[in-house]
Amino acid sequence: MLALNLKYQRMSLDNDCDGEVDEGLDGDGDGLADCRDNCPADPNSDQSDLDHDGIGDICDALFDPVVFQLAPEAATLAAGSRLDFRLKLANNTAASLSLSLAVSAMPQGGSEVPLPASVLCLTSNPVPFVLPAGSFGERECYLDLPPSGPPGSYRLIGRVRDNPPTLVIQDGIDLEVTP
Repeated sequence: MLALNLKYQRMSLDNDCDGEVDEGLDGDGDGLADCRDNCPADPNSDQSDLDHDGIGDICDALFDPVVFQLAPEAATLAAGSRLDFRLKLANNTAASLSLSLAVSAMPQGGSEVPLPASVLCLTSNPVPFVLPAGSFGERECYLDLPPSGPPGSYRLIGRVRDNPPTLVIQDGIDLEVTP
């Protein structure tokens, strides 16, 4: 005969992350310690964070309708090399959006210049696309720097807009191009 020895242990939480079990449960009762909860004031056991800003969707006061980010924030490259970067997009609305993405470069103290699609990971510049409701996407991308490009400081600018243009969001990467 098989005997089982089961031990009952009451589950407790460390709400302030001091390594000690605190009295009571977490503040919003969703089963997550407040120090690990991305929305400690409102119950959200799924910890949904569509725009990936570290604040849970349910209490994200700055829950932007559309989020657009380029990464990394800065890079130093030699002329003629390739910059690998990421495009991140989130549609936090209840409807699909028809958008376009344009990428340009601006030398320090100069004017913004659209980049030809031939040096980018895009089929055209600007490139139209549809972002479904409630979606988040990330795409690896690149920019081929011309070998004869002048050294200096540049800003790679990505701009997303809807049609008709009522929404314009932009982000950028600071580039230092060396000879």
